[in-house]
Amino acid sequence: MNTNKSISTYQQYLPAILQEQVFLGRFLLAFEKILSGLYETASQEKVITAQSENVPGFEEVLEQIHLFFNPQETPEEFVPWLAGWVALSLRDDWDIEVKRAFILEVVKFYRLRGTKEGLSELLSLYLKNAKLGEKVEIFDNFTHFPHYFQVQLTLNDRDPIKYWQQAKIAQAIIEQEKPAQTFYSLKILVPSMQLTMRSEFSETFTVPKIQELEPDTTATVDQIELTAIVEVTEPNQVTSDVLNKITVRFKKDDTSDFHSLTPETTTGNNQIRIKRILYNYQLMETIDGLTVTIKSLNNVAIVGKVTVEVSWDTNQGESSHQLLAKDFILQEVPTTNILQICYNNEVGIEITREIIPTILGTNSI
Repeated sequence: MNTNKSISTYQQYLPAILQEQVFLGRFLLAFEKILSGLYETASQEKVITAQSENVPGFEEVLEQIHLFFNPQETPEEFVPWLAGWVALSLRDDWDIEVKRAFILEVVKFYRLRGTKEGLSELLSLYLKNAKLGEKVEIFDNFTHFPHYFQVQLTLNDRDPIKYWQQAKIAQAIIEQEKPAQTFYSLKILVPSMQLTMRSEFSETFTVPKIQELEPDTTATVDQIELTAIVEVTEPNQVTSDVLNKITVRFKKDDTSDFHSLTPETTTGNNQIRIKRILYNYQLMETIDGLTVTIKSLNNVAIVGKVTVEVSWDTNQGESSHQLLAKDFILQEVPTTNILQICYNNEVGIEITREIIPTILGTNSI
């Protein structure tokens, strides 16, 4: 390249008489900047973007253009565009690594769409790239429930925020991939154990058939929403820390497929509210022996009231019924019954490092 930055190197390719014209050499600089770039050191980035340090010429962009079609190399802003090439809709809550992996792998799964194998492979692909494990099990041998299947995922992280995020993502994938005539339930397992004593309250109730609650109803109900509302009245100062040390669960007997449920939970205004969806196959008969349990790790007594409601929507409107209303008292849990991490300092004195309010259990939704 000509070391004189004020004269275009393109001028050397012109006839000799034109190479002597200074104006023409400067005029060609504009074309050289666009086509070849004017920097002696080209951009060292694999993929050229508007943020590249040295503005590249068109020739350099063309040399690297193949990388724009590589899901692992293309700039992040190009990922949605590349997804359109393989007819893939990306979720906004996916990490960029997951989006790239799906674009790279999704085409081979299209021939398996609607099959047990295809759904299992797609869920495994998501969990693996989200670094949450890759164990997926699908059970479909239910004699009395045709077109029903159950998906069980095992996560390696029990963070409740991640738990519900992954539950929603998994449901979206299942809804997109499953055959239209089928229905399902999703169970998510997380690492679990229990190392503490807790104060506990439980009350058993029954979920009647819809016809028993509303004999005159003629609408078809595909699902109902079961809600438990725990209102804490004591202690006088109910902080978020107090509420976070209280767990509320729906539970059935251990021999059923209901198990301990990790429902969607919201807290605020001295209340803990959990929700559980029951689907049509679960509503074919009255559900007896369903229990709402409340457990506390607080070192103060907890007094309050628990209410259980059932509701559903139809084309005839929304219906809601109260199934249970009960006062409860949870005794304080001494700190001696809560797991503590201790260590000896340099002179041998035992130091309590941290109190861990651990409430763990095998969870599913």
